[in-house]
Amino acid sequence: GQELKMALVRADKPRRDLVIGGGPAGMEAARVAALRGHQVTLYEKAEELGGQFRLASVPPGKQEILPYLKYQARQLEKNKVKVVLGREADASTVAELKPDVVVLATGGSPKVPDIPGIRGQNVVTAQDVLSFKAITGKRVLVAGGGMVGCETAHLLATYGRDVTIVEALPELAGDMSSGPRHYLLQGLEEHKVKVITSACIESVTPQGVSCQRDGLAEMIKGMDTIVLAMGALPASELAKQLEGKPAEVHVIGDARNPANAMEAIAAGAEVGRAI
Repeated sequence: GQELKMALVRADKPRRDLVIGGGPAGMEAARVAALRGHQVTLYEKAEELGGQFRLASVPPGKQEILPYLKYQARQLEKNKVKVVLGREADASTVAELKPDVVVLATGGSPKVPDIPGIRGQNVVTAQDVLSFKAITGKRVLVAGGGMVGCETAHLLATYGRDVTIVEALPELAGDMSSGPRHYLLQGLEEHKVKVITSACIESVTPQGVSCQRDGLAEMIKGMDTIVLAMGALPASELAKQLEGKPAEVHVIGDARNPANAMEAIAAGAEVGRAI
């Protein structure tokens, strides 16, 4: 519904733009800015573009994300965006390049709540699982039943893990639209994923995971691995370091406020038209 407001207009004065972060927000910001005639450089600390959106393509039924990432990478190439992979840009990078505009699309980091025992050796993040940096044991507890937690649980269950989801809210995947949510919940049921809702995790001990449910304490025993899927925090430290510097700075996507990919892409498109 924003077609009339989102027309691409060539910039009156082309500028040198530096986009830091190659996830969905950063790629779209770079693409749109380049289309408007700016000289754009994009830095991504990983060896490939995509950010968290690439991890989102790992769970069952999500592989259709990959063609979009390939499309965006091709658009950056066609529009002569200089892409630097495998190097993390910092304040010294900005000082070296001296851009007119810096767009920070550095994403978010997994939220690790202040719960006793939560940093134990058998505790990993959903991002670690989806990137195959962590291999879980046979019995897995997924802490957090939003979209990321449920999709991670579904993936693990397809690999033969015995999975239990613990979610603080009364329902699972409340952050998803109805169609995808229906099929995801159906997949969890088919793979016999156990679900515990309206339960808050209070501690992780060698004996198990202690939860509070309906005012009663409950101990979930025998879990080999705990997978955290309890949200994200903005990775916006660089924005503070750039305060007072000559470059115009914009913070978008999860670096500003963790949300879904559609909102991140929309934020990239908006800032690409504004700078």
